[in-house]
Amino acid sequence: MVHHTVRGLRAALNASSKYAYVPPAFEVDYLVVGGGVVGLAIARSLALNRPDKTTYLVERHARLGEETSSRNSEVIHGGFYYPDDSYKTKFCLRGRKLLYEYCDTHSVPYKKTGKLVVGLEHQRPYLEDLFRKTQSLRFPNFGTSPASIEGEESAVPARLLTGDEARELEPDLSPDIACALLSPETGIIDSHTYMESLERDVTESENGSVVCATTVTRVDTAEDGWVVQMKTTGSHGSEESEAEADA
Repeated sequence: MVHHTVRGLRAALNASSKYAYVPPAFEVDYLVVGGGVVGLAIARSLALNRPDKTTYLVERHARLGEETSSRNSEVIHGGFYYPDDSYKTKFCLRGRKLLYEYCDTHSVPYKKTGKLVVGLEHQRPYLEDLFRKTQSLRFPNFGTSPASIEGEESAVPARLLTGDEARELEPDLSPDIACALLSPETGIIDSHTYMESLERDVTESENGSVVCATTVTRVDTAEDGWVVQMKTTGSHGSEESEAEADA
């Protein structure tokens, strides 16, 4: 199964045959492709937790976070809409608390704005069921989770409000709103400052590097990793460089 998967991946990555194979010019331990928030977070974790290894992040745009990471609502979700035992719920609950803790320790701006889920009278049963669900959710235990996010503490400290209580928080709500669910842990984050913080942790680490304007053009399997060809575009044209990343 692994053999067929690798063979299929190799064929897909080099299907165009536009770039001929070139032996690697240098070698790194970890190569992360893509400088959005996910790629930066992965590179940061590798650079800080494995300082004796080299971590190399490449981004095809001239700046980091030029795609989805800078074109979103920047919302930190409460984590109560997904199925109870799903990975979406577990990762959202764990990630939300870890993200707030990161923001506090790294001076990343955020605000717990809270969220109101409002309903008309006939929607009251749905909101009551949603409220009961929030009371049953707990922070997941992944085995390596910090003690601060494990245990019996409610992961979603929500409140069920009357229509009048909801209008005290949001006066422009319709008078027909009969009830609401308040999620005080929902918030927003400055995603640009967050990515800058992640990048700084990578570049200031012992063996971490970030390179922009660099596109991956070809990937081949090697005996102990991958041979990755990249094209870096500068202000005076472009030049190609190759790196072997051991996996």
